[in-house]
Order: sequence, then C-alpha cells, then structure tokens
Amino acid sequence: GNNPDDTAYRSIEFVARTFSLIMARYRERVELQDNQVKTILSALASDYGNITYVDLVKGTDRIIKANTTGVLTNDDEQNVSYAERYTHYVNDFVIPEEREEMRYALSIPAGIEHTKDGQTYQVGCRIMIDGKIHYRQIKFVPQMKDGKVVSMVIGYHSTDSEHTYQEQ
Repeated sequence: GNNPDDTAYRSIEFVARTFSLIMARYRERVELQDNQVKTILSALASDYGNITYVDLVKGTDRIIKANTTGVLTNDDEQNVSYAERYTHYVNDFVIPEEREEMRYALSIPAGIEHTKDGQTYQVGCRIMIDGKIHYRQIKFVPQMKDGKVVSMVIGYHSTDSEHTYQEQ
C-alpha cells in the first residue's frame, strides 16, 4: 500500500497512460488536418488542368497533375526538366504569334524575377488544340526560404469559359 516504489510505479503508469491518450488524440487531429489539407488542395487543384512542382534548389521538377488536353509533355517521365516541358508546351500548343513572348514568360528566370518578393506571377496565353483556340492562365506560386525563391508550383488554368462569357 504505502510502499514508495508502488506509488512511483503507479504515477509512472498514470503518466504513460495519459501520454498515450494525448498521442492518440494528437494523431487523430493530425490525420484530420492531413485530410483537410488534401481536400483543400484537391479543391484548389480542380481549377488547374496541369500543375508542376519545380524545386529550384535540387533543379528538379515533378508533374503533380496532368490534363490529357494541352498537357505539358506527352510522357510521364520524371527526368524531363521543366525547361523541356514548357518548351514542348510552347512549341506544340501556344499560337505562333505568342511563342517568342511565352518562351521567356514561362521560363524559370521569368518566374523567379516576378516572384522574388514572394508574390504570385500570372501570365495568359492562347493555345491551339484540334484547330481551336483555347485560353490559358499560367500561375507561378513561389515558396520562399531566407528571402529567396526555392521552389514553385506552376498551375495551368483554362480561362475558356471566361472568354466565352466576355464574347457573349
């Protein structure tokens, strides 16, 4: 009963039980937040046909989401650089009179220049798919570290419906 070792053991047991309850609640909360984050991301991503993540430190890029129409690249190769992907996009889809401008506007140097203060950068262009002109808004969202752009998420958004509405 009054053995100090018993009391110490019970209090250690109590602390361990309390700790495991706290951890279980924390895990539930983290999972919920993780699910919420996934829901929010997929809702935001639904507006973008193509999304690319470019890691400027490692010099890598990854397609997060690819649309089958006006896709950034015809393959899913992860080792294709962003420069190759957007060059393909410009050459194969952007209408000829906007290609020269878009070669620079969609480049990483342009992205860094326009996002260096942490702001997003958007550029619009017209692309040709199956003989029809489509409108795209390309958005560069920077991730900053120590005052420098270290990575970007680049989203390609169709603005066809907005242009149809304006024309009507």
